[in-house]
Amino acid sequence: MLLRQLEPEVMDTAIEAHDYDTMDHSHVNRIFADDFLAGFTQNEGFILDVGTGSGCIAVTLAHHLKQATVVAVDVSATAIEVAKRNSQKNKVADRIDFRLGDLYSPIKPGEQFDAIVSNPPYIRSEDLATLQADVRDHEPRSALDGGPDGFAVIDRLISGAASFLAPGGWLLFEIGKGQEESALAKLQAAGFKTEQPILDAAGIARVIVGRKA
Repeated sequence: MLLRQLEPEVMDTAIEAHDYDTMDHSHVNRIFADDFLAGFTQNEGFILDVGTGSGCIAVTLAHHLKQATVVAVDVSATAIEVAKRNSQKNKVADRIDFRLGDLYSPIKPGEQFDAIVSNPPYIRSEDLATLQADVRDHEPRSALDGGPDGFAVIDRLISGAASFLAPGGWLLFEIGKGQEESALAKLQAAGFKTEQPILDAAGIARVIVGRKA
């Protein structure tokens, strides 16, 4: 498996720009790095971060994987600008290629990645009103709203992933509480081999892990 906990100084700097970016409440930003980095023992690779937001995941991976190149995509131009500033503050801007667009639309023909990572919107539309005010009122709705079942974006993420992953490539994405079974089933139906999900401190599955055959 793959990733390592964000070092506090990296996390603090990566979320410094408060004009956008409260995406960083996510468990993925605390646990993505630990397990993911452990698996990339070669300390290199070509990684795609879909829906980069403030760039926390992309910046962290570039910080720890000194030979890696990261492509970071977001549909929001504002998010891309914040992520670029954060990459500059963390001195990894030269290894992150920021692209504006929806999901895989900015990916160039023939590009294949060793891993695709994402913190997608996964909250059911009807549950948005129940979120804590500091999340609901400060994050763009598009960063939260996962549609009627919470899987509107995740379904598209999964369905397109195989086309952009190298053989044996990894797909990792955050989910909400209670979505583990459905997410694993969707990955398996798409032909991925599923691995043990990454758990948060409470033992709840928060990051789904699949591997292309």
